[in-house]
Amino acid sequence: MVEDLLLLAGSIIYYSQMIEHNLRVIVYLDTRLDQKDRKISKDELLASDLLDLIQTESMGKLINICQEFQVFTKKDLKYLRSVTPKRNNVAHKFFIHADFNGRIGNKIEEEKMINELSKIEKEFKYLHNEILTIIKDYEQKGARY
Repeated sequence: MVEDLLLLAGSIIYYSQMIEHNLRVIVYLDTRLDQKDRKISKDELLASDLLDLIQTESMGKLINICQEFQVFTKKDLKYLRSVTPKRNNVAHKFFIHADFNGRIGNKIEEEKMINELSKIEKEFKYLHNEILTIIKDYEQKGARY
């Protein structure tokens, strides 16, 4: 069962990395579609410079950039912010807390953890697919990566 937990956690991290990457792509495509410089902080940047600048930004910071560029609705931004702590928990705390609390090695607790991670994985997979739809929409409007 531990292998199942690790596979689910890996899948969640994969989807979160893809979401982060695709948030960068959306900001870039939005800038390219407008065919004008955009502001980030106090500096004006070209699209390619902006993409270079945001390559290492975390999911939380990317969401703030998306808010600044107004590429998502307030509802979408709120949803994106709600998944960030879930990603951070899986990446940094989930297994440590599970081990310290005696959940690993306990069949019933491991099944509960599998259910918890499965729900998070479904949410991240859904979000990933929704973001891909947004990227396709930008491409149909003429923006290119």
